[in-house]
Amino acid sequence: MSFITDNLSEGEEVRVYAKIHPIIFFDTIVWLILSIGLIAYGRFYVEVSSSTTKYLSAFMLLVALYRLIKVSIYKYSTEIAVTNKRVIAKFGFIEREVIELPLMKVESVIIDQSVLERVLGSGSVGVRGTGTGMAPVRFIDNPIEFRNILNEAIADARTRYQKEV
Repeated sequence: MSFITDNLSEGEEVRVYAKIHPIIFFDTIVWLILSIGLIAYGRFYVEVSSSTTKYLSAFMLLVALYRLIKVSIYKYSTEIAVTNKRVIAKFGFIEREVIELPLMKVESVIIDQSVLERVLGSGSVGVRGTGTGMAPVRFIDNPIEFRNILNEAIADARTRYQKEV
């Protein structure tokens, strides 16, 4: 089970879960390709015993492995959801940070996309609330759809509130 599903209040249901886009692995793939290219260059164009290319390619492989572990932990330990009552974001694996913002307190939703992110359907989403804000969550898959569902949930929450008053 996920953290968000396990911590829903009575009558609360999830409208949308945001996923982290696979573009997050782009840097790792670049480092991996560069290190493999350096290994091939050292093997076929330089002496096989060249210690410089061996150490440099080993260093680049370690950087690629580090990046892979780092982004994998981020991807699989980050949860973002919109429920019918609040926006919830959970970050971290061992050390955890949870941000919850009631829908009635949301002031604005900010989407930031580079050209590449826009083409690939990724982007950063930030939610500002009264007195607080949610740090932008990077590499969200389909940020426009997430924003639209969040705006619908906010409108529904405000309509319910007005009916109660």
